[in-house]
Amino acid sequence: MSAKTPPVQVANRGLSTKDRSVIPRPPLGQIAQPNAKIALKKAPLQRRHRRIDAWLWARLRAMPNESISFCSSFFVHLLLMLLLALLTRSLVAPPRHLVLLPFEGDSGESSFAIQEVSGDAMDGDEYPESPALSLDGSMPELHSQSEIATLRSLEADLASSQFVSVPEPSLVRTSNGNSSLFLDASMEGRDSNNRRRLALSNGGSVESEQAVDDALEWFARHQLSDGSWSTDLTSEPCKGRCEHGTIELGRPKKVAATGLALLCYLGAGHTHKKGQYKENVLGGLIFLTKCVKESNSGRMVEAGAAYEMYEHGIATLALCEAYQMTADSMLRGPLELSVEYIQRSQHQNGSWGYRPNDVGDLSIVGWQIMALKSATKIGLRVRPEVIRRADKFLDSQQSSNGAYYGYRGPEKEACTTAIGLLLRLYRGWPRTDPRMVLGAKYIEDLGPSLDGIYYNYYATQLLYHLKFDRWNEWNTLSRDYLVREQAKDGHEKGSWYFGRNMFNRVGGRLYNTAMATLTLEVYYRHLPIYTELTGDSFVL
Repeated sequence: MSAKTPPVQVANRGLSTKDRSVIPRPPLGQIAQPNAKIALKKAPLQRRHRRIDAWLWARLRAMPNESISFCSSFFVHLLLMLLLALLTRSLVAPPRHLVLLPFEGDSGESSFAIQEVSGDAMDGDEYPESPALSLDGSMPELHSQSEIATLRSLEADLASSQFVSVPEPSLVRTSNGNSSLFLDASMEGRDSNNRRRLALSNGGSVESEQAVDDALEWFARHQLSDGSWSTDLTSEPCKGRCEHGTIELGRPKKVAATGLALLCYLGAGHTHKKGQYKENVLGGLIFLTKCVKESNSGRMVEAGAAYEMYEHGIATLALCEAYQMTADSMLRGPLELSVEYIQRSQHQNGSWGYRPNDVGDLSIVGWQIMALKSATKIGLRVRPEVIRRADKFLDSQQSSNGAYYGYRGPEKEACTTAIGLLLRLYRGWPRTDPRMVLGAKYIEDLGPSLDGIYYNYYATQLLYHLKFDRWNEWNTLSRDYLVREQAKDGHEKGSWYFGRNMFNRVGGRLYNTAMATLTLEVYYRHLPIYTELTGDSFVL
């Protein structure tokens, strides 16, 4: 029998001839014989490990020069990554908030000054507690005498009012005695005869109302020919005349932009049937209903869009409010499809994600729940199990037994705490619930943000409905800051842009303008959930 050694059977594909030549030959007894596939399966693991070790050793011996190049490249890239991290840290500034701090004037009288405080400073023990803003002589002269008299009267009424506590079952009792999934929030304040009066009596000012009017005019100047709006302002009709008219990430978001613009018009009482902007509103509604009809499934945004459910929820809320204000049958069919699409797109854990049936977060959930709440108000079918699953998702995001909420987990975060408590309020939590009081105090202590317009939008709604002692302080800071920061000249007149915040840059100038406008419309966009039991008023 010949003792000639057969060739080595090793997995050396991908190696050059030179590489293969340096692999040491195993002893004769370990060489694979015919039927090697069967023999290899039964071979001990140690044999295969030896072959792998031999291959690695061959690679190291064959590439000394490559190793030096690799190490040099590694350290250069590591240095660049460290520099990028430092640069990113400097660009992402800590959140900034506004607070009222007491000081003694030259005349010896106590007054208040608006001061900017960073988020880092607010975590320290030495951060001064911001005082409640009262309507006595220590209040800065920010209103006309007639406005101050109206506000004093309102505060006196609130001080003597009694509020009704609402239980926490899945079905809550509304003002007309019927069971519903949500507490009602009346839109009666949007009537043109009520808007100005409610604005002044609920905390608005002549200047804030002018800011809203200027914003609506800005939206009218930026509507596209198909009736929509876009987050990208580089094309007609703006042609880039507004600074920061482009978005930093993703494609232009026409559905969300159209929904936000419509919400601003509807919030101020303008519909497609009345008001000076009825043609603008009609164009936006036609665009959205056309999107629903073209999909034939209720979907308004093309499949695979990065922010699909965000856009869909915002647009559905706009359609619901338009129908609630006009009862136009043109909107009913598309609305039924759109609302059903939201319910079908819920994840099994009760959340909504960026795309249908994805795991979601509390921010996206907020828009879907607000749309479904509005849908129940107009008589559309919302399945109770959808809302109960959303309740369970809220439970999974809460900390301190429901006083605070996180984005995707039980954390204590400002924006999601405002969202979570507002949803709890609409679901029937009492205004006086200790968890509601504790969470609201956390937000009041933070104060309005200079950069987080999304947080301000939700926090202002929450505190407006609760009307705790420090509502006037919060409102004065938020309202006057927005009035001051609005663009006053050129093609940008009437708009806002808070570019320090990354999410604001993603949404662009139109998104910033919409969120600021909706925040200033809080005084009449929805009447407070809890109102005084006097005269003709009732619990909403």
